[in-house]
Amino acid sequence: MSVKANFTQAVQELMGKQNEEAEEKMESFQATQEHKEDQTARKSTAAPVMTASAGSAEKIPTTISKGTIVVGEIKSEVDINLFGNLKGTLQTTGNVKVGGRVLGDLQGNDIEMRASSIQGNIKASGNLIIDGASVIIGDVTAKNLQLNGRVKGNILVSEEASLNPNSLLIGDISTASITMNQARVQGKIDVPLQDNDLDIDLKHEMIF
Repeated sequence: MSVKANFTQAVQELMGKQNEEAEEKMESFQATQEHKEDQTARKSTAAPVMTASAGSAEKIPTTISKGTIVVGEIKSEVDINLFGNLKGTLQTTGNVKVGGRVLGDLQGNDIEMRASSIQGNIKASGNLIIDGASVIIGDVTAKNLQLNGRVKGNILVSEEASLNPNSLLIGDISTASITMNQARVQGKIDVPLQDNDLDIDLKHEMIF
């Protein structure tokens, strides 16, 4: 083989090797780009992750529907609508609406009872409304009370208690202020006097 032929073959082999290396580099580059595009597509189609602090999150009320029976303890920081039955305690910093039966203690902010019955103690840091179709067997503590139903137990109200027509209380009641309208009470009614109420000057003339 001549020197020219050897040179030509060497050049062809060298060019072929370079082409193969170039093709391998191109394939590697394309694979890398496809991987990046796939990752980008995955990120763009992924479900968004919602984060919110406890203070900014919207507090959705918890509802226990009619026909539902819960056995155990309920603790929450949101409003609760209890239309089913509960055998256990319920404690929340939110408001409570009760339309079912509860066998256990109940604690919340504003509590409203509609055609419900509770055998246990009730503590409302706000207002407590008991309609004419509701019954409570247990002690009651509230800031303000509107009683239209029946209570068998002692009642402690820090501000104002209203005992409306057809209401029945079997037990003692202690409150800062009370309004009674055809209510029935079998027990003691304690309305503490204010300091200025004790300063009474009784002046009268004695007539013989």
